[in-house]
Amino acid sequence: ENHAKAIRASLFQVIERGVHTGDFGSPNSESVGTKEFASEIIKEIQKNYIDILKTSTFSPPIMLDENRMLSSSNAIIETVGIDIFIESDDSPEHIASVVKQYLDADMDLVTITNRGTQVWPSGSVFTDLVDNFVVRIERKSGLVIKKKRFFEQATALFDYLRIGSIEMLIMLDGERKYSLAQGQASR
Repeated sequence: ENHAKAIRASLFQVIERGVHTGDFGSPNSESVGTKEFASEIIKEIQKNYIDILKTSTFSPPIMLDENRMLSSSNAIIETVGIDIFIESDDSPEHIASVVKQYLDADMDLVTITNRGTQVWPSGSVFTDLVDNFVVRIERKSGLVIKKKRFFEQATALFDYLRIGSIEMLIMLDGERKYSLAQGQASR
């Protein structure tokens, strides 16, 4: 904090002396380039605040014997669904019928998108489709389903759909950490 105060004070002293770049300051005085402006600030810091910047406050880094593990959060992570990326020339209605036929009873087919646009359960027939879809399956409201079950669901569908990739949908401390699909209502 003392370093920041010293730098701010030096900056203001340089400006008060009339040294400024072309993007601010008095139009009546000549401006300087960025390097010269920065050089003036550094000179001011060295002149007025050298005691704050003493090398005795510097601590060299400690050499570690092993990597430290840093935890990003102690939050509760809950898997609530899965996006299954598939390749298909079939219609969204056909894909939905296949998924529904093999879908576990505690899961819902929520939406199917194509190039980021919802094409099932509703969507415009004027949307040009490509052979890549995203099938979103979520748990039925309020149920707790382990992540492994979503993988098992994808594995069960693997025999009927050309799956290229999957992505887990998670909640962190009860807050959704995935984007809703276009047209998808929040549950």
